[in-house]
Amino acid sequence: MLVPAFLLACSTGAPPPRNLPPAKPATTLGPGDLFEVSVLGEKDLPKEFRVQPDCSIDFPYIDRVTGVCGLEPQELVDKLKTTLKQRQILFSFCDRRKLQMDGR
Repeated sequence: MLVPAFLLACSTGAPPPRNLPPAKPATTLGPGDLFEVSVLGEKDLPKEFRVQPDCSIDFPYIDRVTGVCGLEPQELVDKLKTTLKQRQILFSFCDRRKLQMDGR
């Protein structure tokens, strides 16, 4: 008789919350993220880069770019453009440790 009473007590909890907004995919960079950067006019540059555990990437002409964890892709592109003198830069994720933005 104790077991059914125990089960009843567990099943009468409050219902789950309703109308919660959908979870948003994380779009910020973090350790382990692999992404592709193309610099217009620089076809010989490597294209794939991985965020290191110390939140840095090694980028040609710039060497080590630090503090990339927590940046949105556009913020990283802006940081690279400033150093590379406003060249056109294209960014895309290759492999994410988190959800990909917009399901891509």
